[in-house]
Amino acid sequence: MKAEHRKELETNTLANKMGSVMQRVKTGRRSTFFLYVVAGAILVGGLWFWYVSVAASRQEASERWLRLNDGTLKSLSELAEKNPDKPAGKAARLQLAWLAYWELGVRRLGADPSDAMLKLKIASSTYKNLIKDCAEDPQFEPQALLGYAVVEETKAVQDPAFLESAVDAYKAVTAKYGTSGSVGPTAEGKFAEDRLKQLQDKESRKEITATYDDLRKALNVPPDFGAFGDPGAAGKKKATPKANP
Repeated sequence: MKAEHRKELETNTLANKMGSVMQRVKTGRRSTFFLYVVAGAILVGGLWFWYVSVAASRQEASERWLRLNDGTLKSLSELAEKNPDKPAGKAARLQLAWLAYWELGVRRLGADPSDAMLKLKIASSTYKNLIKDCAEDPQFEPQALLGYAVVEETKAVQDPAFLESAVDAYKAVTAKYGTSGSVGPTAEGKFAEDRLKQLQDKESRKEITATYDDLRKALNVPPDFGAFGDPGAAGKKKATPKANP
């Protein structure tokens, strides 16, 4: 009887231990399941927040591009002022620089040369700021670099000294976006290379200089008074007239 009683006790003890283990397993499964539910909820909430943020960002970007496509001076100015560092804002600033250069500058040289030259200097300053703000941007930087170079050359209609400034500006374009540029060839880089060859060729340079001289006389373009610190006539030291004895 003693042996049977001992065996029964051992069986009961083993059953109790197995029951405890099974109970812990069941409880552990419930805890793990609860943790999975919580983690899943957090993940879904995070994904939803990300989706809403992306959707809002895309909506704002779409609205900016729509304002750019509108193309009015008011829309471009507001876009450039409120979102100067966004892609659409940079595109608007480039468009405003082009308007100052072509519409208000070059096309008005015959009607109002003084005001046209002022607009050219504004365009030059705008492009110069864009070069800084678009640095390392393969889409906008070459446009800003080339825009600045073209404006500098056009200002030679007022003073031939700007041709040297244009040469340096074209070199800056080709250094990064020319055939052997550090970034790679672009249409802007190819244009700059072609124009640089013409400006660096002696005979071609003479013809270009003569053309700007003729335009200066025909349009009666006033001398440069040194606005914006440009290397024009006003930046050159003039001899002080001597008094008559």
